[in-house]
Amino acid sequence: MTMKHNRGFVVLTTVIILSVVLVLIAQALSTSGYFQRRGLLDFQFKELSYWMARSCADLAISKLSGDLDYVGNETITIDQHQCVIQPITAQGGITTIRTNATVDLSTTKLKITADGDLNIISFTEE
Repeated sequence: MTMKHNRGFVVLTTVIILSVVLVLIAQALSTSGYFQRRGLLDFQFKELSYWMARSCADLAISKLSGDLDYVGNETITIDQHQCVIQPITAQGGITTIRTNATVDLSTTKLKITADGDLNIISFTEE
């Protein structure tokens, strides 16, 4: 009689252990999916912040080509996002334009240097 009793206990213990292991595996897979999704969102936010900052840079160059006294120092709203054209500096025939944009927690800062004819010399992310 004790043999049957022990078999039932072993089966019950095995079922409980397997259930716990399966729950832990399911939780681990669920968590990894969450982090993968967050990583994808971070990438998309970084890409959007880059293009927002780039759009501000293009706008600043466009405004400078129409008005050489344009000094920047303004915030541009595009849809529900914003980018900033920082004060434009000109020294020795070289114009420096700095822009930045933040989307969620991703920030992009761009620095563009151009010659007197507004030909781009360098375009870098700071």
